[in-house]
Amino acid sequence: MKNVYPKTYSIKNLEFGNVKSVHKINSIKSIKSYTDYQNSNNKKSMKRARRILRLKNDLETKAVDVLKNGENILCDADNCFMSREVINDKSEIIARVGNGASLRKYIVFVKSTAKPQINTSKAIFSNKLTPVLDDEKIISIYMGEEKYDISVDIDFEDTNVEVFEKVAKALNDKNIDIDAQVIKISDVVVKLQIKSKHSGLRNKFHIEDKVGRIVCEYNLDDVICKAQNLNCIINDKCYELEDNNIVLDNGKLKITLKKALKGYGILIIRENVRQIVNDISNFIDSYNKLTEGLYYYSRNKRVLDIIDKFINRNQSEFYNIGIIMDKDFKIKFDENIFIKTLKNKKEYTENLIKGKKGLVTIIFNFTKYILNNLFEIVGVESFKVYDSHSSNVSKYNSGSLIQYLF
Repeated sequence: MKNVYPKTYSIKNLEFGNVKSVHKINSIKSIKSYTDYQNSNNKKSMKRARRILRLKNDLETKAVDVLKNGENILCDADNCFMSREVINDKSEIIARVGNGASLRKYIVFVKSTAKPQINTSKAIFSNKLTPVLDDEKIISIYMGEEKYDISVDIDFEDTNVEVFEKVAKALNDKNIDIDAQVIKISDVVVKLQIKSKHSGLRNKFHIEDKVGRIVCEYNLDDVICKAQNLNCIINDKCYELEDNNIVLDNGKLKITLKKALKGYGILIIRENVRQIVNDISNFIDSYNKLTEGLYYYSRNKRVLDIIDKFINRNQSEFYNIGIIMDKDFKIKFDENIFIKTLKNKKEYTENLIKGKKGLVTIIFNFTKYILNNLFEIVGVESFKVYDSHSSNVSKYNSGSLIQYLF
C-alpha cells in the first residue's frame, strides 16, 4: 500500500501564511531561530505558532494510527476478514491455519503415525568391566541399500558405560541418519539407545557385528520401536507419509498427527470472528480519538459533517451491523449486532465495512485528506514546508473533501 504518512516537521522549518482564527498570525518570514524575533508581537506570534504546531503533531499522530488500523482491514492479502481459526475436537491432532484458508470441515482417520526405528541395549551395570575382549571391533549398519562399517577400539580395562560411550561416539561421528546416546536408568544402570534421526520406513536400519561381539553381547540389535509411515484418511483421501505433517489447501492448513486415533477427529475451519471484531474496534477507537482533536475546534466540524452525513445517509444499513454516530461525531460499535449479521450475511457485512463506499474505506480516505491538509485543519490557510536536505519546497492546497472521499 502506498505510503500516505507525511514527514514530521519542527517549528524551525515552517513558514506560516494567513491564519483563519480569532488571532491572526502576522506574516512570519521564517521561524528558524528564536532570537530572530525580539519584539513582543513576534513573541506572541511564535507562541501561537507553537500552539498550532502542537495541535498539528497531535492530529498527525492520531491520523497515522487510524491509517495503520485501517490497513489491517483494507489490505488485499492479509485483512482481518481473511483471518481463520480452527475448531479441533482431538488433542492428538495439532492444526495450524493461515489467512485465506477455505472455510470447510475435515474428517480425519489416523491408522498409524510415522515413527523412527529405535534399538535399545539391555540394561547393564555401568561401572562393571566390559565382557567384550579388548581389540578393534567393527559394527556394520545397513540403511536401505547403504552399508556402513564403524570401528570401535575396546580396552580390557573399559567399563560398560565407557564401551557404550565409545560406540555412541563412533556412530555419531559417522554422520549417518542415526543418533546414539547413553541412557541413564539409575545411578548404576545404563542403556545404549540407537535411533534413526527421521521417521518412516525408508529410515529403518539393521545393525550387526562384523568383527567382534559388541552387538551380540549388549543386544544392540534389539528393536523396541519399528520404523513406520503415517497412514491416515482425510475427507476420504488416503495419505502415507514418512512424517506426521500434512499440508493442505495450498499450504494454508498444516496438520500434525501425534498418535493414532480411536475413531476419527473433526477439524472445522471458520472465520476468526474475534480477530475481525478486534480490528474493527481498534479502528473505530483510533478514529474516535482523531475526532476529539478535530471537534475541539468548531471550524473543523464542517469536516466531520461529511462522515456524519455519510453514516446517517446509510443509517439503517449501518445500524444492522452495529454502527451508529453519536452527537459528538464519534462512532459507537455494538459487537453483538455485528457478529450476528456477519454470520448471517457475510458479504453484505464485509461490503459495508470495506467495500468501495464502506465505512472503513471512507474514513481511511477522510484521514488521508486530514493528513494532507493538517495546517489548514488546525487554522493555517497556507504554508510552506522546507526540506532541510534539499532546496525543494512543497505546498499543500485544500481540495474538495467530498470529491476526495467519493
